[in-house]
Amino acid sequence: MSISKETVPEIGKVVSNMDMLKSMMSYIWPQSNAKVMPYAMWQPKQELETAVPRSQTRSFNTGLRWCHCWVMIGLTAAILVVKDSSCQKERNHFNLEVECLAILFVCTQDSLDNLVDPLSKPRGPRRSHFENLWSKALLPLTLSPEQKQPGRMPLLASPSDPWYHPDSYYNNAIKIFQDNPAIRIRVCIALSFLVGAKILNVGVPLTFKHALDHLNAHLPVSESGEAFFNLSSAPDTVLSVATALLVSYGVVRASAAGFNELRNAIFAKVAHHSIRSIAKNVFFHLHNLDLAFHLGRQTGALSKTIDRGSRGINFVLSAMVFNVVPTMFELILVSSILGVKCGAAFAGVSLGCVTIYTAYTLAITQWRTRFRVYMNQAENEAGNKAVDSLINYETVKYFNNEKYEADRYDEVLKKYEAASLKTSTSLALLNFGQNAIFSGSLSLIMVLAAKQIVEGNMTVGDLVMVNGLLFQLSVPLGFLGSVYREVRQALIDMHTMFTLMARDTLIKDRDNCKPLVISPTSAEITFSDVTFQYINGKPIFNDLSFTIPTGKNIAIVGGSGSGKSSMIRLLYRFFEPQKGEIFINNQNISEVQLESLRKAIAIVPQDSVLFHNTIFFNLHYGNLSKTKEEVFAAAKIANLHESILMWPQGYETQVGERGLKLSGGEKQRVAIARAILKDSPILVFDEATSSLDSITEHNILEALRRASKGKTSIYIAHRLSTVKDCDEIFVLENGKLAERGSHSQLLSNPNNLYSKMWSMQQWATSDEF
Repeated sequence: MSISKETVPEIGKVVSNMDMLKSMMSYIWPQSNAKVMPYAMWQPKQELETAVPRSQTRSFNTGLRWCHCWVMIGLTAAILVVKDSSCQKERNHFNLEVECLAILFVCTQDSLDNLVDPLSKPRGPRRSHFENLWSKALLPLTLSPEQKQPGRMPLLASPSDPWYHPDSYYNNAIKIFQDNPAIRIRVCIALSFLVGAKILNVGVPLTFKHALDHLNAHLPVSESGEAFFNLSSAPDTVLSVATALLVSYGVVRASAAGFNELRNAIFAKVAHHSIRSIAKNVFFHLHNLDLAFHLGRQTGALSKTIDRGSRGINFVLSAMVFNVVPTMFELILVSSILGVKCGAAFAGVSLGCVTIYTAYTLAITQWRTRFRVYMNQAENEAGNKAVDSLINYETVKYFNNEKYEADRYDEVLKKYEAASLKTSTSLALLNFGQNAIFSGSLSLIMVLAAKQIVEGNMTVGDLVMVNGLLFQLSVPLGFLGSVYREVRQALIDMHTMFTLMARDTLIKDRDNCKPLVISPTSAEITFSDVTFQYINGKPIFNDLSFTIPTGKNIAIVGGSGSGKSSMIRLLYRFFEPQKGEIFINNQNISEVQLESLRKAIAIVPQDSVLFHNTIFFNLHYGNLSKTKEEVFAAAKIANLHESILMWPQGYETQVGERGLKLSGGEKQRVAIARAILKDSPILVFDEATSSLDSITEHNILEALRRASKGKTSIYIAHRLSTVKDCDEIFVLENGKLAERGSHSQLLSNPNNLYSKMWSMQQWATSDEF
């Protein structure tokens, strides 16, 4: 059944649809009715099909499928409640929760499918008919009107959906478990320890009850007929049995604690591996986003988004696997024991306590959520201001603005302090209410137990058991409240990162694109009627057309804002022109692979920003496949090798953040050496000498000439004296190619733009001296 936004029905119709029931049944029993199963849930390898009979795993698989179905039904019911809610703000808060939990659920489902049945193949993004119906109901409720715009990818998507994107977060996150069998095995072992620990936890008060009842039944009786504790007169068999039960009590308690610690130790690798994998995926995704995104980003806020989001996912996974699900399992066990041994009233009180406790926690936490949002916003702003100020440390010192920067930072910290204070005070209210609810329920159930003892229907051991079971339940239940609060906070952090991951790059490879075919002897560049603008109404280029022949040195000059650097951004395909085409060796650059295109171009930028690492690392970064000897050779061509050898640590010298320990000329020579090392057919020099003195400029120009030998070279320059020896000079004005020719040809006309620019620069130079 195909899915599209236009055919999404109301969720009530989806839930009431008989197809939903059929798909649920086929999901639980995949072999019971092949007609309603859209695909084989289990796909064993042919050669191993007879090795492991399906009957041996069917019961366990069915249990897991029941659990998945009930989780999906619960999420669907929650969506129905929110759908009918009149409070739009609460609905928006809940939507992000449903969206994030839905992704985690689908990822967990695929992981368990592969974990339980080793013969099954990964399903990848395929989903059952029930999942598709559920997703159809989910999407219109979780996406805002802005998110429903064409091209926006929802987080739950399959290849059959028109808005599917192969790099969606779902498809990246699911690989964490699918691609690592060792992780799946660890999850299975951890879950086994979890179940064992919960069963042992419930067994602790039961063991103590039996020990107490055994002792109470054989106590000596006084003359008045009342039993009194005097173990010295008790039979040896009584003492031995009671002692054994009491020892068992300690063993069971210690075993439960041991199982919990083993579970945590085994799952630790899963948690840390998920953080690492998710952080790597987000980092890689950020590098794949287009330049337009990075020009508007805030470095401090972005780093916090990655850190909080990846850790939030780890927390939610751990909380769901080791807190929420185990608490539900323990609640079922405790309620069942109370109902069977003590009566329905006891089970009803315990379930009522949990219901009221959960409802109260959800309501208060929902109210507290907005404080966390304000905290995140203030923290992001504070981090961004701190990073921005520290990066511009020298500027702050130049203008004696240390106090001003501290005051700016403190203004943001005040916002964070106010939001944190509201969070803390509301937390006190939440904790008090939770304790009051549990204490009231405990008192009520103790009164019921005392009444049953008086009536002779229960023993003292039963009273101890009931008290122990409730306190046993209070530990995870009390922790569940804090877990829910942290999960809500983690979901907010995750939602920000999911939104970032859902952002698709505007510049990417087209379908069936081919690598760029280019060589030093065939590297002609053509701009054909190119129109480009960053902001609507402010064009940079208007029908710009020119051709740069192979092997020529071409200079591009013009006033500030004429589009010199924008031309290089278009050549690198950081942006797409609104109109026109760009060709390299008669190949449209929009139809070739981005990797091959950018590999064919090397650049020496105007501002050479270096990594905070060694000088060798920064040189080698130009081409990581080159040897150390080739790095040294490139440094020699750039007239840098001898200078490096004079430094105390040579090539292992640290350059500092952004290369601030190097002079401007040294940084430019590093950039030239990197461009040489890249060995691309096309070289671009973007005002490489604009900020250098005359002597350094002369040395750099000599290095540029050596580097550009045999290459198609583009020199972008503001200082015309640096490009007078180029084969041809292009003069840009008002988004068009105003003039072109050699230096002497352009100067032959004293009235053209180039001649005026040359005269002004010559006059300014002579005036300085």
